[in-house]
Amino acid sequence: MRVTVGIGSAFIGHIVAACPWLSSLFAFTVHAGPESIFMVVCLTGALELMLFVVCMTLGVVLLHNRGRYFGTGLLTGWCAGLITVLGGGTALIGLLAAP
Repeated sequence: MRVTVGIGSAFIGHIVAACPWLSSLFAFTVHAGPESIFMVVCLTGALELMLFVVCMTLGVVLLHNRGRYFGTGLLTGWCAGLITVLGGGTALIGLLAAP
């Protein structure tokens, strides 16, 4: 159960961090300048970097202390969430925005 909570926490973090990217990627296909997509990429990159630091730090600390299962869930959820949310979300938007 605690592993599932850790994975869910990491996935929620990825969804929050990827919101600017996923929402503006769809709008960029219709109307946007290159400077606006650059800002969104930088913002999403900074949020993902913060999520990486938090998940890795908490995951490793919890692995060595009392929350072994939650730490495992955070580490696993961060890796799986990166591929699923960013890759899958971008692919889904690409399919929806295709003419």
